[in-house]
Amino acid sequence: MSEELLQRGLDRKTPTSKIGKWDYYNIGETTLKSLKAANIIRNVDYGSVESKKLDAIIVNKKDVIAVIEFKQPK
Repeated sequence: MSEELLQRGLDRKTPTSKIGKWDYYNIGETTLKSLKAANIIRNVDYGSVESKKLDAIIVNKKDVIAVIEFKQPK
């Protein structure tokens, strides 16, 4: 399990916050592959997004609803 998962408490599968009934995870430097290995999200093929370090995800009962990346406007 990655150090960030432990630091953020995701090893306990605790979401950062809630958006209605959905869980919001502020993951920063963690990949979807790491989240799959930790059994936080469903173990399915996420394609090219799986190895990217995303900023956040929205999850409903282990189903990924949205992946979020914050970018500087250019």
